[in-house]
Amino acid sequence: MLTRKELMKKMDIKKDKVIKSNIMAVLTKIVSNDSNTGWKLVDKNGKEIKVGDTITFEGNQVKVTSLEPPHKPGANGRVSTKNATKNWTGRFYANVYGLKFVRESDATAGLKNRKKIIASDKTYKIVRFYQNINHPKEVLETGLSFEEAQEHCNDPETSSSTCEKPENIARTEEMGDWFDGYYEE
Repeated sequence: MLTRKELMKKMDIKKDKVIKSNIMAVLTKIVSNDSNTGWKLVDKNGKEIKVGDTITFEGNQVKVTSLEPPHKPGANGRVSTKNATKNWTGRFYANVYGLKFVRESDATAGLKNRKKIIASDKTYKIVRFYQNINHPKEVLETGLSFEEAQEHCNDPETSSSTCEKPENIARTEEMGDWFDGYYEE
């Protein structure tokens, strides 16, 4: 299977943003990530959570739309959700939802997890969340593409649990745990 980049090259699509964004709006690609093999998502009671399941988040019922198991030891992995009634989507670390990724038994480890990357012309905003409920959420950026929002949130400096820059460590010491997520606008 061709990657999106290879497909765009084969189709001779230039890097013009308008053309690229229109093409990207119709491309959906399943990307296999072999390092994700052998993970499953579970709730605090050990019940497995799968794509399509409904969970409770901040008092709302949300549908799990994709799973991204941890990419390295000590990482949390991410879960994407959609709330149909309030029309928003979110992609957060699993522990924000009260969930965690665990290794599957050797009997089921042969199944590969896949993450779905969907490009669209929708825009997204980056929001900083704090564990301290007395500190309000902060909107950091608006008008981003799905890829830009994902790229931002994949940066280790967007979470108190993985950041290393002095200013982010200072924020953690002052405000407590925090992370950046995104919503569809």
